[in-house]
Parts: sequence; structure tokens; C-alpha cells
Amino acid sequence: MESPARQLARGLAGLDRLPGTRLVAWSRAYRTRPWGEPDQPDFINAVARLETGLSPESLLAGLQSIE
Repeated sequence: MESPARQLARGLAGLDRLPGTRLVAWSRAYRTRPWGEPDQPDFINAVARLETGLSPESLLAGLQSIE
């Protein structure tokens, strides 16, 4: 299982690789306790700011593919 911090880093890199999209900024990472299935590592969360020429539907599809 990949660590949450590594998953976050991989996710941010994936955002920057979306076609016609640039990762402009991101917040510091912060931890939250898991919910639903509590027997898992803490979540690592952040906010990302993107510039993109993608349509909303194409952006959503790209985000879901990264997730």
C-alpha cells in the first residue's frame, strides 16, 4: 500500500500532466482522520490551483482518472 503522502505527491504530479493544464499552486498538506472505514491510515489533504483550457466535463474526467 502506497503511503498517503506519496499518493498526494503523485496526484499533484498527475494534475500537472493533464492536457492543456498547469498546476499553479498548492496548499500545505494536512492530516485528517479516516471516516467510513476507520482501519486505514490518516488522510493527507491539500488544495490545488490549476489553469486549464479543458472543458468542465474533460477536466472532471481527467480528475477522476487521477483519483
